[in-house]
Amino acid sequence: MESKIAPDLAQIHWRTEDRGDGPKVAEVRIFERALPFLDADQRLPSSAGACCADWLSGADSRSTPEGVYVLWVSTGFIDDEAHHQALDQLAKIAGLDWARAMAAALLRHMQRDESDWLGDEGEAA
Repeated sequence: MESKIAPDLAQIHWRTEDRGDGPKVAEVRIFERALPFLDADQRLPSSAGACCADWLSGADSRSTPEGVYVLWVSTGFIDDEAHHQALDQLAKIAGLDWARAMAAALLRHMQRDESDWLGDEGEAA
């Protein structure tokens, strides 16, 4: 089992894409701040977490993992896969069992939606 990242060491990076309806979250990566990582990675230009002095203070909407997630939800995701990937990454942080549960529920929803498109033989209905 993968060890969890302590919340105070969690570094969160993400990028957005604009597909004509405004910027939406496209990719999220969460890692332990103590690990080597290029903070200036241009693929994931937005960040929050251990790099911020007010991280975990609750001072603003980006100072907790829950606040970052609310920001993402209000921005929107490019698709369900990006949303699932973001939740899966958040679940790497200790104490965020809600993210793991939501990722599992979203995956079930995505699989159900896919099967709704399929007929009895697995072909498009």
